[in-house]
Amino acid sequence: MENSIEVLTLLKKDTLKYDDKDMLHFSLKYPCLSETNPMYRIEGINKYYDELTSSLYKTILSEYYIYAKQNYDINKERQFAPYQIIQEFDILYNKNDILSIILSVYEYLGGAHGNTIYSPGTWDLKSGKKLTIHDIFKNPKIDENIIKEVERQVEENKKAGNNIYFDDVASLIRKEYNPDNYNLTPKGLQILYPVYTIAPYVAGPQYFIINPELLKP
Repeated sequence: MENSIEVLTLLKKDTLKYDDKDMLHFSLKYPCLSETNPMYRIEGINKYYDELTSSLYKTILSEYYIYAKQNYDINKERQFAPYQIIQEFDILYNKNDILSIILSVYEYLGGAHGNTIYSPGTWDLKSGKKLTIHDIFKNPKIDENIIKEVERQVEENKKAGNNIYFDDVASLIRKEYNPDNYNLTPKGLQILYPVYTIAPYVAGPQYFIINPELLKP
């Protein structure tokens, strides 16, 4: 692919036991950019994802594993469901010296269901800088343009019978909008609204693709 970079997958994986029973399973996949182009400054990008994953790994050992053992000891008479921490990533854009990745961490720490946390990131490979929407689109009204397009798409979905949103979605779109929750894709700008922001858990995270033509000044 023209002006792209090879992305390798690194993995930390284990099952932690206690009292000869599985307490916690974790599988942490994270990206590692290959040094194939001397023009690219990738050290800081690799360090970012390595430190993010190492921090989660430390939390698993120092907190989640302890919680799992405590929960098991308290509820020995009941069937114990092992905790799970699953980290994965997807590459959504990798060309024109730009790399856009979304990292997801699924956590099941007991209870009815787990939760997923998303960390989008878009990088300038030549500078090694993490880019904001405003770095890419030089439009002072870009946030308002995005919100209005999300509002339009939600209304279109509702009219088509796909009303999966909270009743007050109109106000939540603006309230829960976060310009950091974006990725680039071949089809345009992808905006993420995490679970529970504009729709219930069962609907999952909500993604909206914004045509780049709508983002021009």
